[in-house]
Amino acid sequence: AAVAGCKMRGILASVVARRVTSHHMPAWGVSPHVGWGGILVAPRAWGAVRMAVSSMPCRVLGERSHRMLSMRPIVAAQKSLDSIVKLESLRKEDPVRIIAIWMEYHATKAACAAGVMSQAEYDTVLFRAKKCPVCIAPIRKGKGHMTMVAQFKDGKIFMTTLEDYQTKGEHAEPLMVASIHKDLLKEKELALVRVDYTEGLISKEESSLLLADVLFCYYDTETYKDVAKLNAGALDFDYELFINRLFIR
Repeated sequence: AAVAGCKMRGILASVVARRVTSHHMPAWGVSPHVGWGGILVAPRAWGAVRMAVSSMPCRVLGERSHRMLSMRPIVAAQKSLDSIVKLESLRKEDPVRIIAIWMEYHATKAACAAGVMSQAEYDTVLFRAKKCPVCIAPIRKGKGHMTMVAQFKDGKIFMTTLEDYQTKGEHAEPLMVASIHKDLLKEKELALVRVDYTEGLISKEESSLLLADVLFCYYDTETYKDVAKLNAGALDFDYELFINRLFIR
């Protein structure tokens, strides 16, 4: 564990150095250590990460950064699929119609968005996420971006920012939670994804793009190789290259 901790501190120190001197990426940072009010248990190798990231430069987001301190937990993310839609009625539809109903239902609803995974995508993403539960992805903000940390846990993906983590530590609340519903997986070969996000910092479009990027990180084999490097604390993990790849994909 001590060796793993040293490796992770090394990769974070390297990332910090590159980001401070970079003229291309905003210095908003990322910490792979996420606790989120006891919801998640961070891997042992990241036990010392908070000290490594506590001094990382963090760009102020204006008034929105101050509102982050009082954001409420995302309670909607605790909903089961049959509490969102009439599941028995949905089972009667074919997969194409189910996708249309699911996406249309969330299109105009506030503070939530939707996605769909095929059986193959679900199997690949969840299998790889068990091995490498943490990933990073950007939310586009004007000409720059805000880096988000995502962690898979019990069929959900919890996401927060470094700024909130620096402010609240392990008690930071997730700003976005994606719930992966597998109720229709066996009979329809579909997994329905519901995204609940905190309004005021993340928009519906941004949450949809962030979800797509996170899932892509696990489904795309080449990108997943870098996710594996990040989780292993590999010194050759290239933060800027990784984020840029998501920007241009």
